[in-house]
Amino acid sequence: MTSQLTDVLALPSQDGLSVTLRAAVKESSALYDGAETTPTESQQAWRYTFALEDTPVINRRVDAGQAELVMPADSSAFSMTDFGSQVSEEETASAGSALPRGAVPSTGLTLSGAVASPAQEKMMATLNATGISNWARAHWNSQHEVSQDCTNFTSKALNYGGKMRMKGVGKNEKSIHNWWRKFHYNDKWGGYWTWSHTWTVANKQVLFFLEHSNGKWLGENQSAAKKGDIVFFDWNGKGIYDHAGVITKVKNGKAYVTAHNKNRLDKPLNEYLTGSNKGTDYSIIRVKPNWY
Repeated sequence: MTSQLTDVLALPSQDGLSVTLRAAVKESSALYDGAETTPTESQQAWRYTFALEDTPVINRRVDAGQAELVMPADSSAFSMTDFGSQVSEEETASAGSALPRGAVPSTGLTLSGAVASPAQEKMMATLNATGISNWARAHWNSQHEVSQDCTNFTSKALNYGGKMRMKGVGKNEKSIHNWWRKFHYNDKWGGYWTWSHTWTVANKQVLFFLEHSNGKWLGENQSAAKKGDIVFFDWNGKGIYDHAGVITKVKNGKAYVTAHNKNRLDKPLNEYLTGSNKGTDYSIIRVKPNWY
């Protein structure tokens, strides 16, 4: 892998013991899936923190977008985030159903924007199929967060693009009844994420949707697919789903997929079924959450 840094900004610490470099990083690598080697490129903003010793030592690397995350100005900020300084039950209760503008009690986290109204809360809970598709297309070549990033990618498209609410945030990560991604922060390590298996594992996500989606199971009916649907692939038809993507285009009864692992933008779905993948089964799902 090779990395090229541009738009570099140096941010020295107040005590002079460290410096943080914020940069747009273009990474080039080659992925091998057992059948072929495919070169890939991605670009993303990262923050690197170095200890200023005789020889600078890198302490951590964090996603700049995550580290600079602006939290929502409502009570969902509590369930999404884990802080080194915990918020007490009394403080949470005193905050009510929606947080005031300003700092979250005991955390120093500053919230921006107005408090969401009930109408805005209802709008935020509506699954936006166009938003799912648009988010996937806009981020198709973004940096991978996990080694097999396809299902993490579909989850983020559903959550960030479609505004689908998480379920059981912070609870049993192995349960097929929870679907979540949680941001943590501490002074030593900075910001990082944890997530449920249903967020990052294709077969687990299918099981979650079987239990918690009232949408349509379209199977292999591409002509019925719409932008924003999720497709799962079972390589060679062995009965376990291995890969996931977002339907971002439908033309002449054929679906096109945007996905991670091998980053793809509007790849014809049928191309996933040829060559070494001959015999692959797939299922298209139109997600409709039933937990809110």
